Amino acid sequence: FIEAHRVKGQVDPLHVHEDHESVAYLIKGKLKLNIGGQEYIATPGTAWMHPAGVAHGCVALEESIQLEVKSPPRQTWVGRS
Repeated sequence: FIEAHRVKGQVDPLHVHEDHESVAYLIKGKLKLNIGGQEYIATPGTAWMHPAGVAHGCVALEESIQLEVKSPPRQTWVGRS
């Protein structure tokens, strides 16, 4: 379980996790998500998931705070903000 803070303009490039899936919820801000080649706009209250093996990434359109749960648990974000 992580709380990710993103500054406006921050880019998480497309990437794939083969060993876990993630469920996320946006608390604050606005994100442009790309999940499996489809784009979505997330605003506060939006929830989404990206299954294992599916390419995903995002761009922070505003300063944002996101909660994310990885299953099974992983430490892929240790040391990142």
